[in-house]
Amino acid sequence: MLPLAVRAAEVGHRVIGYDVDPHRVQQLAAGHSYVEDVTSARLRAVLDSGAYSGTTDAAALAGFDIAVIIVPTPLRDGLPDLTYIETCARPLGEYVRPGTTVVLESTTYPGCTEELQLPIQSFS
Repeated sequence: MLPLAVRAAEVGHRVIGYDVDPHRVQQLAAGHSYVEDVTSARLRAVLDSGAYSGTTDAAALAGFDIAVIIVPTPLRDGLPDLTYIETCARPLGEYVRPGTTVVLESTTYPGCTEELQLPIQSFS
């Protein structure tokens, strides 16, 4: 997620990185990248410009136009564990409005967006 978020911020979009892990958010806010593809210098540049910020507060998601959910889907007994998708979709669902776009970028089965994510976001 961080490479996409940083690139979007570099080309002029306002990006809010939402994560449930406060340590990871603090690490990013301090300008320390944990991703090999994003140097700490690039991260600090988008932080300093105000184009990127990170948060654990779901209320910061209000008013978004595009959301990209990128979470792991580890296998459990041969099936994808969808817990991380559900954990992101619930708070995000509170802020979905006509015209918003939500993209699921996780390895899972075909139809997961319509079968799992859409109902959660529609009824949050």
